[in-house]
Amino acid sequence: MSPIDYSKPDVILIPGLMRSSASMDALADAAMARGHRVGRFTYSRHEAPAVIEARLQKLIRDATRPVVVIGHSYGGVLAVSACRHSSVTQRVRGILCLGAPLRGSARARGLAGFRAGLPIG
Repeated sequence: MSPIDYSKPDVILIPGLMRSSASMDALADAAMARGHRVGRFTYSRHEAPAVIEARLQKLIRDATRPVVVIGHSYGGVLAVSACRHSSVTQRVRGILCLGAPLRGSARARGLAGFRAGLPIG
């Protein structure tokens, strides 16, 4: 592992729904090897999205350096949602979404036009 380079932003990793923070180990290792400090943000599927978002925003606001937020799947959705608020935008240097359904899944788009009584398909 390389020494921490204090000129580089911190990295916050957010796993996908039903995934543990261990699912982000390869990214954490790569970021640390390049001198970044890495933090892992965890959440429960039982938490309301607004609660998760508020916790993530607090983490970003409390950071001592700018941050890059990396989210996988639903973690990417949480990252984008939290980072859109003016209280944190100045702290965020970048957002990287990996497989995040930012435009919804194909199934969700298919259901968007559903009306009661009409067949789905």
